[in-house]
Amino acid sequence: MEGRPPFDPDEDLDFDFESSRRRRYERDRGTGERPIPGETGEEPDAPSPDEDPSDTSERERSRRERSSSGRMKLRGLGEGARRRKRSRDRDRPATTATDTGEQRRLRDDPFTPAEVPVPGDRRAHRRDLPANVRRRQAIAIGLGVLVLGVGGYVLASSLFGGGDEEGPTPVKRLVGQTVIGKLGQSAPDNKLLRRVRKGQVGGFIVEPRNAEALTRQTEALNAAAEEGDNPPLLFVIDQEGGDVKRLPGPPTISPQSLAEGGDPGAAQSQGEETGTFLRELGVNVDLAPVMDVSLPRTAESIADRTFGEDPEVVSDLGSAFIDGLQSQDVAATAKHFPGLGTATVNTDDSPVTIAATQEDLDAALIPFQGAIDAGVDLMMVSSASYPRLGADKPAVFATPIIQTLLRDDLGFEGVVISDDLQSGAISAQTGAAGVEAVSALGAGVDLLLYASTDAGSVAGFNA
Repeated sequence: MEGRPPFDPDEDLDFDFESSRRRRYERDRGTGERPIPGETGEEPDAPSPDEDPSDTSERERSRRERSSSGRMKLRGLGEGARRRKRSRDRDRPATTATDTGEQRRLRDDPFTPAEVPVPGDRRAHRRDLPANVRRRQAIAIGLGVLVLGVGGYVLASSLFGGGDEEGPTPVKRLVGQTVIGKLGQSAPDNKLLRRVRKGQVGGFIVEPRNAEALTRQTEALNAAAEEGDNPPLLFVIDQEGGDVKRLPGPPTISPQSLAEGGDPGAAQSQGEETGTFLRELGVNVDLAPVMDVSLPRTAESIADRTFGEDPEVVSDLGSAFIDGLQSQDVAATAKHFPGLGTATVNTDDSPVTIAATQEDLDAALIPFQGAIDAGVDLMMVSSASYPRLGADKPAVFATPIIQTLLRDDLGFEGVVISDDLQSGAISAQTGAAGVEAVSALGAGVDLLLYASTDAGSVAGFNA
């Protein structure tokens, strides 16, 4: 499998999920991105005058612990990526240093084409990160060790067949932790709760009816995960501000308006308010901010959600929003790597090939490097194809994009999440259900996002 060490069937993959679940750490410090027509919702109910204040405090403490545990789970996935990278580096000869912009092979392997321009020395920025950011990215829980086996297991099971579905092994639970399913607006049914208890899903993307209903959903599903001795669930949402906002509430200023003001402090405040709002509802991952650089030809459905046309402004404002959001124990997601600014149509609807100049591609990477330097927890990889970057297939399936450009050249050590694997761009490239899961994990993706139907996440788990 490209970009990952061979699967070792003799490797000890036992893992004490109960111990992981009990572990508590100190707090440090959309995909289908179209807005839902007629979205409405209710503000969270204020505590009743008769309610015991200690009960409210206990619920808030529980939510904060689950949110923090969710971020620690993400860091564990990131540690798995770092271990995979170290393993690859041991097996491959080091490339020689080159001048900025010089043509060279990105990696001495058959999967990376020669003559790909390298846009400047971005790795050097990693050495200048604040110590607290470096420490935060170094934290990991035991789950990260096990992620090393996920890619190999998925490939092996696709070749040799799986085991008993009625009794998931620890490895099957591991595979489940890579799957993010679609959560409907109704209360979780027994079938879904059973999947959660069995560890067949690691989280959900939510489009709630209102805040109160979302709180009930997250509490019921987290209880099911705990009953099955599974890690805390990830609850992710498209809460960008402006046109894409699944719940009424922060951010109250759109990215475009923040760009007009040009004040990173305002962007950070919006991130903090959004983080506080989402954490209280049990949401621990925001699929924001959009770090794409808008161009005159950018599809309107993308351009309206960006911080503008200046890469440095996009970097500064997006990084400030990330800092504010993550200060409240809600993980931020920089998207859509390596940039959708030159896309004239949305990947939600159809396949997209980025036919951009090298200059535009280099400029598009500036905000993502800024997000990495800010310590962003997740990076969403685009579903478009980038032939000039060595990817004739969607970036989410492309080792040169994920392993070489993002991991090796930009130095990202966090969690890589796919865009919607049920989008028009992906469905046009894959055949049988589950192919997209195996392909994405093989390329280096850590979390598989199924944002359209819950059936997709079931097929992804069973691939």
